[in-house]
Amino acid sequence: MISGLKITELRRLQRRTVLLALLFAAPAAWAFDLPELMGLLGRQQHGEATFVEQRFVRGLEGPLDSAGTLSFQAPDKLVRRTLTPRPETMSVDGNVLVLSRGGRTRTLTLDSMPELSGMVDALRGTLAGNSL
Repeated sequence: MISGLKITELRRLQRRTVLLALLFAAPAAWAFDLPELMGLLGRQQHGEATFVEQRFVRGLEGPLDSAGTLSFQAPDKLVRRTLTPRPETMSVDGNVLVLSRGGRTRTLTLDSMPELSGMVDALRGTLAGNSL
């Protein structure tokens, strides 16, 4: 131990310090303002990304981990495919939500779930480049 810190903790602190120094030293030309960022998002007609998620549930000792892909197709199609721990798909196309897991499929309309509709609209709007 060095002054109460383990070597690994000291190295982690050093890496964070270097990272912060690099971020503050980065040129301002790399910064985006909101209209510029939304314009870039609006020009993307489709995209796909992988995700890893950890959920913490009271009563469980550790997190629930899941991983998969998220995809967007302008103007209003979102798909979340979870690959682990078990395959499932949530797809929103227009006003229709389709949930699939274990060979079973359930279809709903977003109109029947206003709280989900608001979240989906916000996400789709952001990905489509709508700043308001």
